[in-house]
Amino acid sequence: MKLQLVGKQMEITEYMNQLAGQKISKLDKLLVDFADDAKFARVVFGKDPNLGYRIKVEVVLPQKTLFAQRKGKELEGVLIDAVDSVETQIRKLKDELSHRSEFEEVASRKRAIPK
Repeated sequence: MKLQLVGKQMEITEYMNQLAGQKISKLDKLLVDFADDAKFARVVFGKDPNLGYRIKVEVVLPQKTLFAQRKGKELEGVLIDAVDSVETQIRKLKDELSHRSEFEEVASRKRAIPK
């Protein structure tokens, strides 16, 4: 999966790069059914004077764009929360696509039966 890191009012450090790469690779493992060039992830790191960090995680797939935004004091915790939210969305999407393909398979079999 291609990964883009963006810093809003802050510079992306090597630690942030490694941390985001680790966490996004967790999502990539769930998306083995998709071609590598068909999936893209963007992580936007932002600094909020009152809240600490603001992180947005976006995963773009052919069927849908998944998105989560979290805020908090600790960089790693905020990133983990955002990635966990997107992971839940991926699992729901995979379940939905699985049920849809099962339904289409059954529907096509019913059409093939002569009356």
